This record gives sequence, structure tokens and C-alpha cells, in this order.
Amino acid sequence: MNKPARQIFKDEKLNAQYLREGYVIADLFSEAEVKFLLDVYESNRVDEQETIELTVFSTDKDKKLGISKTLSDLYEKKFKDILISYETLYAGYAVKRKGKSNESKLHRDPAFTDEINYFAVTLFIPLCDVDETNGALSIIPRSHHFLCGIRGRGVREYQFNTDAGRIENAFGKMFKMKKGQVLFYDPALLHFSAKSDAEAPRITANGILVPSEIKPINYYLNNKTGEVEVYEIDKQFIPSQMSGIFVDGVKNYPLKSTIKNFTVKNVGFDEFKKEYNRMNPTGIKYYLRKILNRT
Repeated sequence: MNKPARQIFKDEKLNAQYLREGYVIADLFSEAEVKFLLDVYESNRVDEQETIELTVFSTDKDKKLGISKTLSDLYEKKFKDILISYETLYAGYAVKRKGKSNESKLHRDPAFTDEINYFAVTLFIPLCDVDETNGALSIIPRSHHFLCGIRGRGVREYQFNTDAGRIENAFGKMFKMKKGQVLFYDPALLHFSAKSDAEAPRITANGILVPSEIKPINYYLNNKTGEVEVYEIDKQFIPSQMSGIFVDGVKNYPLKSTIKNFTVKNVGFDEFKKEYNRMNPTGIKYYLRKILNRT
């Protein structure tokens, strides 16, 4: 059996909630700090995008690195009394603008840790109030306990495309949040957000935090071999890889391992419902599974 999962939050109750439900919401950023984050965004606007405007998809690597460094410095000061030895792997913005195709469909974020002994933490920080009118984030509670699989750029072991809408409607939970609040969530937690046609842009800061004692990883599907390659990465990686680090097989990071015979599994509504109900009992069964071993 693997050792127990490393503690994430200093507060035992918050840690238990995060492990159990997959998320924690906290009131953290002041008006002045929200203004600072907005000023950083406005001073570093990235290229126009047809969907959600994501810093990570900008072609300007240096700008992405600069934004990530500035936000990371603030995050690590802010979260040092909340999280146990976590550091920022990447930080940026996600913006929804009226007239754009800005719906975010049901998905999980990439895995940057082994997700057995160590867990990343994803940040969603609205810089304006968010609700059903401007694309608030919705999650499926406790979905980080099942059908998670291998996840990286261009590779998802489990996909939900066929019945994503039904799954969202049946199990989704939307969070109305005030500006300056922080949603900490497990990258394996299924989430989505509706289209925004609000006049004002929905600006949110985001980030990925990892335990400071580990080397984060990235899964990459090599289409030539059909194998999933596992790379050890650093803070330069996410801004770089979105600019084409893997184009033509150019890989500047150490290969840790490979996964052979990789196949994608399409999950329909009935299978999802079965797993959801199995991992969402009233009681402590899956909570103990999470604490002892995530598998």
C-alpha cells in the first residue's frame, strides 16, 4: 500500500474537506490586491483569442513567464500560512468576453503530480463577482475520486464528450463567488463553465501549485509511437510547451518513464452515474480511501 497522502492545508478541517470534496473556497484577497491583479492583467494583455482568453495560449513566451512570476510572488506570500510547503508552477489569467465562444466544456486539468502520494492544487480567483450571468465556474463534487486517469497536453485517458451535457446538468454545482475569493480545487475534479454574454469581461486569475519537495511531471502522448511519455518539468515548462516545445520531437526536459499500450476510454452517462454514486455515499467510506490511497 502507498503511504498516506501528504497533507495539503495546515488547517485539518480544510484539509479533510479538500481531500473529501475536491475543493475549498476562502476569502483571501483584499480590494487592493484585486486591483493589483487587474493592473497586472491590463498591463500585460495577451493576443486576441476567439474563445476564452487564456494567458497560457499566448504566443509570447516572455510575457507569459513575466505574468507567471509576478502572480506567483503574490500567491506564495498569500498562501504560505494556508498551505504546507506549496509553490507555484504556473499562474496567469482566464477572461471571458462578450461575443466570443467562451463556454468551457466538461473537463479535468492536466496532472502535474503522481496523484497518489502528492496532489497539485489549482486556483480560480475571480477579479469580479461571478454567477450564472457571466460564466461562473461549476464543478462536480468528489469527481476527483474516480475515472481520473492519465492527463496531459493532448492526452486524456477518460473522455466524456458524448454525454458531457447530461453529466453537467445532473451532477454539476455552480459557485457564485465574490471578487477576491479563491477556489482551491483538485486538478482531477471535473469542472466547466457556461457562456458569458455579460457586457463586462469576466476576468479571473488562475494558478497551479505543487508540493515544493517534488519534481512536477507532464504526460505527453507521442503520436508516432502511441506511447505516453512522462517528463520531469519546471516553472519554464508550461509557458514554453504552449509555444511548441514538443513540435517535431524537440523535448528539452528529462524523460522519466513511458507508458505503453495507452488507450482512451469514452465514458457515457450511465457509467459515470454508477461511479459517481459509488464514490458519493453518505458516510466515510471513500474518505478513508482518499486518505489512505487515492487508487
